[in-house]
Amino acid sequence: MSEQDLVGRVYEYFLGKFAATEGKGGGEFYTPKCVVTLIAEMIEPYKGKICDPCCGSGGMFVQSIKFVDSHKGNRKDISIYGQKYTSTTYKLAKMNLAIRSIAANFGDVAGDTFFKDQHPDLKADFIMANPPHEGKQDLDKSIPIKLKHWNVPNSWFVVVRDKDQSDCVQLKQHLKQLCEANGRPETLIRTAVHELESWFLADLAAVGTAFGLPKLTKQQQGKKFRDPDSLANVQEELKKLVKGYQKIAGAKKISPHLSFDTNTSISFQHLLRGLKTYLEHIKTA
Repeated sequence: MSEQDLVGRVYEYFLGKFAATEGKGGGEFYTPKCVVTLIAEMIEPYKGKICDPCCGSGGMFVQSIKFVDSHKGNRKDISIYGQKYTSTTYKLAKMNLAIRSIAANFGDVAGDTFFKDQHPDLKADFIMANPPHEGKQDLDKSIPIKLKHWNVPNSWFVVVRDKDQSDCVQLKQHLKQLCEANGRPETLIRTAVHELESWFLADLAAVGTAFGLPKLTKQQQGKKFRDPDSLANVQEELKKLVKGYQKIAGAKKISPHLSFDTNTSISFQHLLRGLKTYLEHIKTA
């Protein structure tokens, strides 16, 4: 590992730690690595112009470069454009890429993407974004604003919300009506399980790899772990398997090892199938 990579990883580590202490507010500048990796793997940004209009600390761009490197591509084939409303986070993003020697255009100043676009003439090949929301009520309020005012051509939207105790059919219908009322009826809507840790219990090989517990894999065929989505208290089950398990730190360790193919969670596979179908639809639209 080069000194540059080492510094970059240390910086990323402390960003994640700081986000964890901030709770929900940490989502403004830090997106979990599993989400960033999934987005990069799905859109495959080998070459072209990449834009993240709510780029936080720039994690999407770092992962895009890692994707190019891992596929023996050329970094010079990628151009990066980002924007962030908050001045402090804007500086974090510039620093995050600078210490890795990744060239990027974040605009002249921090600014709201909707009302102070720093790249008005940009025609991006890839738009990667995970807009932050402060809970479910904020999501409901922000969907109409984002769908109405988003002015980047050829953009497509995905709405993911946890189910909690809501009726799944009614919840999806509510979100669908919001999207239709604001001119984007094609938006992909998915509801997740009660607790996302179900996805971890559905891939005990990933949990074992993350925590050095290779024998966990043998438990995957047990009745409990064949259908982890139905478990009432998933986090407690994880604590039984991994002593001292903590929600955020544990998720960061497990998520890079999750398998898209062998995960037994129905909701996880449902999300992946939806994304793949949606991408095919986008390509032919």
